[in-house]
Amino acid sequence: MGLYSKLVLPYLTDFAMRDKAATARRSELVPGADGVVLEIGIGSGLNLPFYSSAVKCLYAVDPSPELLGMTRKKVERMTFPVDLRCESAERLSLDGRSIDTIVMTCLHQPYTGKQIRITRLWTKRDGKWQMAKSYQTTVQDSVAQAP
Repeated sequence: MGLYSKLVLPYLTDFAMRDKAATARRSELVPGADGVVLEIGIGSGLNLPFYSSAVKCLYAVDPSPELLGMTRKKVERMTFPVDLRCESAERLSLDGRSIDTIVMTCLHQPYTGKQIRITRLWTKRDGKWQMAKSYQTTVQDSVAQAP
């Protein structure tokens, strides 16, 4: 990774995601998460203040170590355990069917559908997804195909 990717891009991403529309989306989606939660693409941790006391534990995944560094500072204020993981969702290893809620508010990587399909392995059969509207149709299709 070059200097731009390490020193500039994380701060630009954090700044861009602080806009009113993104904050409004967070305030609608994130409070609905409960139980054991997996957030795919936590970025700089801007969703953290919106989680409710109904969350027992949060697994937070992002492939950017620089963005996770920003998140670490915010995690100390949380009232539930947060497990930060610097990896992509496709490579994540979790116990099968252990997740109550999956949160995806914004992904900046190329979307292949795999991010959604792989979540079926971790989500309880009655689990739920809290995500930006653009992902909802794909998730519903994936759930319908679940074994």
